[in-house]
Amino acid sequence: MGGLPQQQAFEALKADISQPPVLKFFDASKPVTLSFGASKSGLGAACLQDESSVAYASRALTEAETRNAQIEKELLAATFARRKFHDFVYGQEAITETDHKPLTAIVNKPLHAAPACLQRMLLQLQRYNLKFVYKKGTELYLADTLSRAYTNEEPGREGEDQLDVMSFTAISPARMEELQRHTLEDPVMQKGTHFITYGWPAKFKSVPQKEDRTLQ
Repeated sequence: MGGLPQQQAFEALKADISQPPVLKFFDASKPVTLSFGASKSGLGAACLQDESSVAYASRALTEAETRNAQIEKELLAATFARRKFHDFVYGQEAITETDHKPLTAIVNKPLHAAPACLQRMLLQLQRYNLKFVYKKGTELYLADTLSRAYTNEEPGREGEDQLDVMSFTAISPARMEELQRHTLEDPVMQKGTHFITYGWPAKFKSVPQKEDRTLQ
């Protein structure tokens, strides 16, 4: 089989898409773009720099996930992309391309204003600085293709690093009082409390740094 022209062409194509200039090494000094998409049965994502691929990822949807609304699938694809490419995007702004226009509006709303079915996935994205932009489906061909030609990777693992918000541990009144007192005395915890109560600043640069002891 290895000598057939079709097999030779296939092997040559695999070699071309797995080496420069099609696939290249990550450069920490350059901006990052995440491209993602969801089909009826799979998720696809790509990490790009200078419009060239740094990494690819895809997986099948579980049987339960295939019954989700399309916007849920698209947001699931975003959480899949951030998990796969965490090392490339954590701590810096990343343009995030989607061909699902309603998603760009929802991710820009306050968390409590989003539909309940999306809040848990949106919560996973809070620690990232992702700027969602709309891109026509005809131009999002890489992620779109990957979502249809997905790998056999075990699906349904985007929630493995989530905290179960319904879990709780019993605590004594004395211990609770001590925890509250230390929280009130800790400036970092007070910043966290401030942002939970009043929301994040409108601009990322307005978030106070560790050495800044004043709330903005």
